[in-house]
Amino acid sequence: IEKALEDVEKNYLLEVPDYLKDSHYKGAQKLGRGQGYIYPHTNKEAAQKQRYLPERRRYYYPKDAGFEAKFKKMLDEKERLFKENNSRKNDVY
Repeated sequence: IEKALEDVEKNYLLEVPDYLKDSHYKGAQKLGRGQGYIYPHTNKEAAQKQRYLPERRRYYYPKDAGFEAKFKKMLDEKERLFKENNSRKNDVY
């Protein structure tokens, strides 16, 4: 959380990727809103390699203890699988 607080204190504003911006209004398509968004609930592979934070920002790093160690192992395996199948176009962070 320290990195997130540091960004807030420095007034570092993170731009929301266009594919995450609302696309349900007139003119949204013209602005590129929602284009390229991968909806994981309807995709056969479910988990998606899609970036949700801009500029390679990452705020969560699980510890190697308790439940977080298990969660870290799962995240590491997910990243390995995404690298193995690098056909997806967006990065997950």
